[in-house]
Amino acid sequence: MSPLTLVLIATGVIAGTGVLALLLFRVPRVATSIAVVGALVGGVVGLWAVVAVLLGGFSAEVSTPWAVPGGGLVVGIDPLSAFFLPPLFVLGALCAVYGRSYLGPLATQGAELNLLLAAMALVLVARHGLLFLVAWEGMTLLAYLLVTFDHGEAEVRRAGWVYLIASHVAVVALFALFLALGTRTGGSLDFASFAYAWRISPSGAAGILALALVGFGVKAGIVGLHVWLPEAHAAAPSHVSALMSAVLIKLGLYGILRMTLLVSPVAWFGAVLMLLGVIGALLGIALALNQRDRKRILANSSD
Repeated sequence: MSPLTLVLIATGVIAGTGVLALLLFRVPRVATSIAVVGALVGGVVGLWAVVAVLLGGFSAEVSTPWAVPGGGLVVGIDPLSAFFLPPLFVLGALCAVYGRSYLGPLATQGAELNLLLAAMALVLVARHGLLFLVAWEGMTLLAYLLVTFDHGEAEVRRAGWVYLIASHVAVVALFALFLALGTRTGGSLDFASFAYAWRISPSGAAGILALALVGFGVKAGIVGLHVWLPEAHAAAPSHVSALMSAVLIKLGLYGILRMTLLVSPVAWFGAVLMLLGVIGALLGIALALNQRDRKRILANSSD
């Protein structure tokens, strides 16, 4: 069985047990246990597969017919995706276990966490613009539900709204990004078509990368686009905050790196990323030193 198939099975197990936990919300102990077992089993299977990819440099794609604009449903895995998947599978399983002991047997929390893990995995294996955007939006909304778990508190509700507004400003940029990429592919939205069309005709690549920097930079917490980050981390339950720091915001970085593989290199882009990284690191350290809330320290350290 190929590593890609195993990753898809792992994602399906995590998502399926999340849905099952949601359906069994009237028996929270059973539902939460199912979600935890699903996260553990999916995590082990997924980790086994991505280690094989990283050690063997394996790359693969599969496509199936899909009755939507832009071509078939395409998923794939390569060393870049595999680099970001191990923290998701390992920390996702650990957070599921911790979340059950931390919050108790709450069926909806366990279900939402598993569905968030599955959405993040789908972002990493998506090779079609529409599938990617659907997975990205699902990840955004599920993270919002987990961040606002204690929605009875005004500060938590405010943090949730800040996160949601910032995330959807980014989604607008991502829609513009994929529409721009599709202008040269004859309507196809799969990543292979993007790479071919934009490699043979590099003009306009700077605009594509600028849109990517905004759209993915918000999720990555790049300096100047990180307004949601300290608020959301402080509001979220501890295990959710840890998962956001270690995995969710790193998917913004993944998106930027993926775009650099689809369009021709632009000389200034690497320098801009390095400059933003240095400024973000210095600013994050300065802000973290002034904090007493551990979650805010973690958030500022993640900038």
